[in-house]
Amino acid sequence: MNAECGIRNAESQKESVHSEFRTPNSEGRRRGFTLLELTLSLAISTMVLATAAGLAFAVSHAWGKSEDINEIVSHGRNGLFQISDRVRSGRAIGYTDSAGMLIWREDSNGDGYVDQAELSLLRVSGGQLTEGRLNFGANVSQATQDANNRRVTAGEFVSSSYVASLQQNPYFATGVLCDYVTSVSWVLDQNAPQTRLVQVRIALTKDGLSQTFCGGMSLRSPLEVK
Repeated sequence: MNAECGIRNAESQKESVHSEFRTPNSEGRRRGFTLLELTLSLAISTMVLATAAGLAFAVSHAWGKSEDINEIVSHGRNGLFQISDRVRSGRAIGYTDSAGMLIWREDSNGDGYVDQAELSLLRVSGGQLTEGRLNFGANVSQATQDANNRRVTAGEFVSSSYVASLQQNPYFATGVLCDYVTSVSWVLDQNAPQTRLVQVRIALTKDGLSQTFCGGMSLRSPLEVK
């Protein structure tokens, strides 16, 4: 009887020992993740990151578009202002075509006649609105200035051939008034040089974005072209 109890006690102790050794392993397996769970977690994380990256790109793209629009608006308003300033302060409007306009800017010597150095040529070239005029500089002699600053007749003032020859003058220089300009169109109330009212349409394009600006302006102190 005692022997049987001893055997039973020994077997009970063995089962207890085996149970103690199995418990940590089974608990460890319950705490871990299966391969399926890890795969799903990785897939969800990837989707979240992709969505966040797409959102960030969309915000950045929209911000860039907004900056381009603001830049076009700024340049367009400036271009319209530059044209308006020269027309309003001008004395007469000369030859005008789809690319530009000749303006008698001022009667600087007060003789009542148009001189070459008193002219401004507004033109669109290479995506820019430019202003061209004679620029002699401080080192050019008076004799040279007089030779290149002749009087312009009324017929020449409205002639395309004269505008072409003016641009060939060695002292003719241009400056940029506005960038991103694709075209400028003009509507005159009368044929030059009797024009008094000018309507302007200036179109700008940058990175696929386009904007058009319109304005009307008149000569404040016109003079007759003799």
